[in-house]
Amino acid sequence: EVSATREGFHPQTVEIDVLERGDEGAHEIKLVAIAKDPPVVATLPVEKTPPTDTVTIDKPPDSKPIPNLLEWSLVGAGGAALIAGGIFHSLGYSKNEDLHDKYKDLDAYPNQEAAKEPYDDDYADQVEPKMTSAYILYGLGGAAVTTGVVLLLLNEGDVAVGDQNAWTFAPLAMPQGGGALATFEF
Repeated sequence: EVSATREGFHPQTVEIDVLERGDEGAHEIKLVAIAKDPPVVATLPVEKTPPTDTVTIDKPPDSKPIPNLLEWSLVGAGGAALIAGGIFHSLGYSKNEDLHDKYKDLDAYPNQEAAKEPYDDDYADQVEPKMTSAYILYGLGGAAVTTGVVLLLLNEGDVAVGDQNAWTFAPLAMPQGGGALATFEF
């Protein structure tokens, strides 16, 4: 028996028959290399035929500006200002009623002439600012709503031939006088 070893190979033992002394026969021992771990290679499946489904990408729709954005913004902002004016007016009115109740109390102020000066001072401090704000907001809101409505009436927009406007304004004859008829579509 002959054993052969080498680094990086599996050891091998082979039995050799020697028939006579001095036999010079060639003998070969094959060693098998120790397999190193192969590098990990990721493989992805490859389709041999192209897919049958086709994907169509549509052009995105054209972005169109919102029609009459300025006009409707004016109407909406004016309406909000009118509502805020109403709130300030309500707060001022409520505070004025509280002051009336306070200074008209005959038990606290038996001399009503003496109550006039503190009432006027409290009115100037607590009621007038609210009422002034309310009137300013009424004016601004009314102006914004009026401007928005006038611009809506005057703006014909992008009306193609054969289309109708979204609004009409026409004189109206009545037996007792005249008037106007207005219609809005939105």
